[in-house]
Amino acid sequence: ASLFYKNQNDSIIAYKYANLYLIKAKKEKDTIRIARGFSLLASLSFSSDLLSTIINCDSIIKYTKNLEHFEYPAYGYLLKGISNFQIGNYDYSLNNYLIAQKYALKNKNIEQLFFIENRIGLLKLFWGNKEEALEIFKSQLIVIQQNTNFKDQEQLNFNILLNLSNSYILLKKYDSALYYSKIGILKSLKNNKMNTYYEFLTQSG
Repeated sequence: ASLFYKNQNDSIIAYKYANLYLIKAKKEKDTIRIARGFSLLASLSFSSDLLSTIINCDSIIKYTKNLEHFEYPAYGYLLKGISNFQIGNYDYSLNNYLIAQKYALKNKNIEQLFFIENRIGLLKLFWGNKEEALEIFKSQLIVIQQNTNFKDQEQLNFNILLNLSNSYILLKKYDSALYYSKIGILKSLKNNKMNTYYEFLTQSG
């Protein structure tokens, strides 16, 4: 797996290492490593081939659905939900989020639960349930500010700020939208995150 991550920017080489990892895991009949192999493949195909990502997610679920594991099968359902959202299958997306939520709750995976709730908030925002989405993002901002143990803490913070700004724009509360966009701009400059800086700058406009 370390060779995969070292070569992640070269999809051809990364794909080769992900396949080798999966073949070895299958040979050793290591269920969790098999799931991780399919997870590596899914992460590679996510930006270019969502149908392949969904197929890999189905494999993750197939191998782990009867296990009690901290990460699986919830991760498979979560990524399948995100992939379905990207291609416009919103009902199916929500269904997968809810199944992922059930497993994450059962296995007390707080970070997964947080991320699943965030994705459900985005789905509500897209469907027009703006007030419900806003309440999710407001509560998540409080949690992320009080908890420093999340992976990708900084990126999660940026995402929530952007989601809050979007929610307020759709609710036509532009002063509040601008307030969160400005926080995002300042945090981006402070942390030298130019991609998020331009996102928040566009949002402000």
